[in-house]
Amino acid sequence: MKKKILIYQDQGTFREGVRHTSSTFQELLGFNYEIQLVSARDLLQRTWEKSTALLIFPGGADIPYMKLLKGRGNQRIRSYVENGGAFIGICAGAYYSGDIVEFALNTRLEVREERELKFFPGIVRGPLLAPYEYETPSGVRAAKIYCNDLPISLYYNGGGYFKEAEQKKDVLVLGTYLDKVTLTKKLFQL
Repeated sequence: MKKKILIYQDQGTFREGVRHTSSTFQELLGFNYEIQLVSARDLLQRTWEKSTALLIFPGGADIPYMKLLKGRGNQRIRSYVENGGAFIGICAGAYYSGDIVEFALNTRLEVREERELKFFPGIVRGPLLAPYEYETPSGVRAAKIYCNDLPISLYYNGGGYFKEAEQKKDVLVLGTYLDKVTLTKKLFQL
């Protein structure tokens, strides 16, 4: 029986982000893993931990994630990771994985709140490249990311960075984000 890669799809997730995440992982790893979409209810009520190789939280808005998974759901996710499971947070999923979210400060979209997962022991702040609007793609950019000093361009819309990641104990920086003002901001840790 194949291990599973679970992709969260529920309130707050961006439909296109879920679709692209699912198709990318299906293309890259579908021959070895069963790619499956899951809801908050699935994570709360089903037994998924032992059959899961990877849990992915894609982009969208993390406040609905928090509302649906608060308490028990997040405890199960955290326990899964602490017991050897893998977690990838993309955009809102990355914000959700931090200790504190600082999103769109000093705007009508401002979020400054603590989160329960705390995989990153600090602040996840953004958006970094451009102002974000939920209703339009005005903040979409091709973000240049460096992994092992090799540049790659990725779809970006509202993503943040892990503040002071290089100073955090037990955090491995896997890539850096080019920022024209400060040269680099750290991204993609855990």
